[in-house]
Amino acid sequence: MSAGAGIIGRSRVRGWQAVLWGTTALLAPACLSPVLAQVAPAAPNQPAASTPPIEQNAPRIPEINVEGQTPRGWSPVTGYIPEVSGTATRTDTRLIETPQSISVITRDQMDAQRAQTMRDALAYTPGIVSTRGFNTSDDSFSIRGFQGLAQLGSIYRDGLRYGANNFAQGLTEPYGLERIELLRGPASVLYGGAEPGGVLNLISKRPTLTPLHEIELSGGSYGNRQIAVDLGGPIDAAGVWSYRLTGLLRGGDTQIDHIHDDRRYIAPALTWRPNADTSLTLLGAYYSGDTVFNYGLPFQGTVLTNRNGQIPTDRFIGQPGFDRYVTETLSLGYAFEHRFNDTFTFRQNFRYLYANSDIRDLQFLTLSANQRSVTRSAENRRTTSTQYTVDNQLEARFDTGPLRHTLLVGLDYANTRLVDIRGVARPTVSSLDLFAPQYNTAFPAARLGSTTNLFSTVEQTGIYAQDQIRIADRLVLLVGGRYDWVSSVTLNRLTRNLSDPDDGAFTGRVGLVYLFDNGFAPYASYSTSFQTSAGLASRSGEDFKPTTGRQYEVGIRYQPPGRRSFVSLAAYELTKRNVTTSDPVFAGFFVQQGEVRSRGVELETQLAITDNFNIMAAYTYTDALVTKSNAADLGTVPATIPMHQMTLWGDYTFREGALRGFGFGAGVRYSSATYNTGNTARVPDYTVVDAMARYDFNEQWRLSVNVRNLFDNTYVASCTYACFYGERLTVTAALRYRF
Repeated sequence: MSAGAGIIGRSRVRGWQAVLWGTTALLAPACLSPVLAQVAPAAPNQPAASTPPIEQNAPRIPEINVEGQTPRGWSPVTGYIPEVSGTATRTDTRLIETPQSISVITRDQMDAQRAQTMRDALAYTPGIVSTRGFNTSDDSFSIRGFQGLAQLGSIYRDGLRYGANNFAQGLTEPYGLERIELLRGPASVLYGGAEPGGVLNLISKRPTLTPLHEIELSGGSYGNRQIAVDLGGPIDAAGVWSYRLTGLLRGGDTQIDHIHDDRRYIAPALTWRPNADTSLTLLGAYYSGDTVFNYGLPFQGTVLTNRNGQIPTDRFIGQPGFDRYVTETLSLGYAFEHRFNDTFTFRQNFRYLYANSDIRDLQFLTLSANQRSVTRSAENRRTTSTQYTVDNQLEARFDTGPLRHTLLVGLDYANTRLVDIRGVARPTVSSLDLFAPQYNTAFPAARLGSTTNLFSTVEQTGIYAQDQIRIADRLVLLVGGRYDWVSSVTLNRLTRNLSDPDDGAFTGRVGLVYLFDNGFAPYASYSTSFQTSAGLASRSGEDFKPTTGRQYEVGIRYQPPGRRSFVSLAAYELTKRNVTTSDPVFAGFFVQQGEVRSRGVELETQLAITDNFNIMAAYTYTDALVTKSNAADLGTVPATIPMHQMTLWGDYTFREGALRGFGFGAGVRYSSATYNTGNTARVPDYTVVDAMARYDFNEQWRLSVNVRNLFDNTYVASCTYACFYGERLTVTAALRYRF
């Protein structure tokens, strides 16, 4: 694309940006004027009027009241089952009325299972797998057979796009989250460009009107030690102002020699709620991580035979004192909502995000002929990104005859900038003996920017509309559409090559749910997605078109009336098109003739057997395949994707008698065999057992012990370009005090 065309495209996006901020400028004063006119604000603990009560004739889910308010998509949840979610529709919608697969991991579940990473928190969730095994540096997943990374538009926080690059922002700290919501399948109709597998929405802890004061000390395997604090409550007697302050300090080593895991996290939040119709919540978070990148190990000695035996699970291939992975993330934003009347509600969410990483490591290149040592190269990398995101929504609830509408229209904008600078030392550094490592060798330093120096910026503006229509309190029809304008620039500062495509894409979704009185709710849906191919061009120099996704999904949910249980079963076919593959005529070039298809079945159950006994179970069947390609990957299975996954978790709590306050639980995780990139190595299946025990001395003190991989099973979790061992036996004990 010519530079002139790029300028025109960017002007078009900036035009929409002007419309966006103009809309904000017009609506914000209109929203605030009723507030300023209030002489005596209504009591802040009145029910949130923006979400009407559930119709009397509809199948009911037991309501969870949080501080006297109707449950919202970000509300705290008691137990494992929320009533509503906001991720799938951007409105507070009951899970049973959502015509697309969604899973919610609540704060109580994360606490019970002692989630230290996103990998831990999602371990019992269907349809998602970690693409690497033990890892303290970044969050990498696949959803329904497709990658789920920040740079691919798969990670959101509080409904806004979150991050430009996984390597820039490091790990997500689960302690700062109220819940994690996984929407499986195409989500572009509400969120813009993204991979078709689905999106993760991370819901931050918010201020609470119920006083909360928690401090927790914990320690465990590999010298792990941690202190965490969570404080919240009203600031004034009327509850107009409330706050939340969450913080964590962690340090310790890991199962891999010379890799530590140090974190600092603090997240302040402040809510202003002058009346029942208006609220403004300020959200901030700062994260600092200091660890070392786990680059993986060769196939021979992990999943393939090595004449010298198996490579130890604690083997480190870098250089102590040289390798480092230091990340820093700062986010500042707000969530504003104003209800004009019984029909209209306006919301605006905004966030600024800064992320920076300083990475230095030794990478292994090849395994020697004697299968004993590896050659290595030294890499120096610095990644910096900034991101501005804003989303405006106008929701209208009204009737047209027998039809009840929840109409949502929105306009959002995201500006993401990324600088990626790398240097790789040549020649390679000295080799390392994997079975008798010596770490005192010298090696040449890598000059930063000598091999890679990229600058990229992406502007995305989207306008969307969605209508949820209830017909006779039985049938729920969901119809939505969106159009995106995307302008991107990628500049290679070393070669001076410039790519500046302008893309536009329409995506849509239609779904239907039928609500039976007995709690069953069958549904069907069709949805589409797109993702830009920024930085890629054909042999003729033309920018590649966006990849597209298309999904058909049918399923059924069951919510027993009056019970705290939920069952969901879904089947789908998902296809990604316009995938790049080798040019069959001109070697070294690419064409968009590839296709990847994923078919599957997902079962998720959350059962409250009694008030004391809860069970969660899940099964995932994924048949993912490269169905069109001009290269050797035709017919291969995408790396790290198991065909079968099964999980089971149960916990029991004594609420009376001599054992009152004592609880225990256990879980089993199974994954069938997977393959590496290119399917040249097969990763065997594995089974892991987890366990938990806790004792509440009273309402203030709790002692808990969690064990992951109870029987210390040695297994390889996944292989891509290299192989990664899974987490070994890990024990954590925690003492929590609430006051």
